[in-house]
Amino acid sequence: MKQSYPVGETDKILSESTPPKNVLAIVVTRIGDTLLCTPALRALKETWPDCRLTVIAHSERGSVLRGLSFIDELKGFHHWRCWVEGWRRTRKFDLAFLFHGDQEKLNYARKVASHVFSDPIPGAKRDGLVTFVPASVSPLAAVDDRLRIVRFAGADTNCRRLSYVVSDVEKDWARKFLDKHEIKSRGPRIAIQLKGFPTKSNRDWPFESFKALVGRIINFYPDSFFLITGDRESKADATELKKCFPEKILDTTGQCSLRETASLIGQMDLYVGPDTGPTHLAGALQVPMVGIYRAAVPSRFMTPFDHPMFRAVDHPRSGASNPHDAAMDEITVDSVWMAVEDLLIRSGFCPI
Repeated sequence: MKQSYPVGETDKILSESTPPKNVLAIVVTRIGDTLLCTPALRALKETWPDCRLTVIAHSERGSVLRGLSFIDELKGFHHWRCWVEGWRRTRKFDLAFLFHGDQEKLNYARKVASHVFSDPIPGAKRDGLVTFVPASVSPLAAVDDRLRIVRFAGADTNCRRLSYVVSDVEKDWARKFLDKHEIKSRGPRIAIQLKGFPTKSNRDWPFESFKALVGRIINFYPDSFFLITGDRESKADATELKKCFPEKILDTTGQCSLRETASLIGQMDLYVGPDTGPTHLAGALQVPMVGIYRAAVPSRFMTPFDHPMFRAVDHPRSGASNPHDAAMDEITVDSVWMAVEDLLIRSGFCPI
């Protein structure tokens, strides 16, 4: 087994003769960040196949991990769990891995595991129970940054693909949902995510740009159909888009659960959206997809690895000295259209 933690710590943490039997991963993060952890979780199970892997995730967003074969138990995170488990002081895990954690979650991990691997947490207590994994000297892709933590403990994988499982029941629901709305288009079925979450609105491509893109797609693919995904924050824009193309739009904003949205995206021929949770879902589902990325965080950091039908549209000022000042309207409709057209043709759809 590969060992990669500092010389002198091997005997204190693990040895080749004593692989861990119970492993904990704490992934209390947003949708996209949770999905980006799936290669690291897979690495734990591939390296120690006989271990029992328990994952504690956000009580709602963690549902994206449901059904993954390499997770033995999935639990929702609750603040009372930290108090109860801490009071019991039961160390039932050999190892714990903390992804994007804080002091509260680190304290919990220290109380239930014999050793914890974590990103450095400012002000956190340093002792023999915790190994703070140093950051990479150069910026890493998001998947590799999470793999960095498990690799420090000797776990690794050759597969960096994001993972998500749509159950047969969910697939059946999605098909019936689309049939109910008489969505039987002969042309491409395209999911569009208009917005990310409100606190990250600087990632959003302008509504007028999306409107122009939809119009251009319809010009070349008159039988196309568009599924608008997102939460209630996207409702106003989705309503306006439907007014412009009333026969072409199915607005699901604010109506579907996270997993329902994923099952609908899985039925689509193409997905288009900015850097946000559903975009990572499309990447995990291997749906042909176009991702639109801001200058400050270009696609090389967020790319869904091992996805042959992924096309990135990066901001023209990616890599500039002042990327945070680059407005998303600088990304042209032409540049997104070229990526869309390429994927539609490769998927077998012929423009008129």
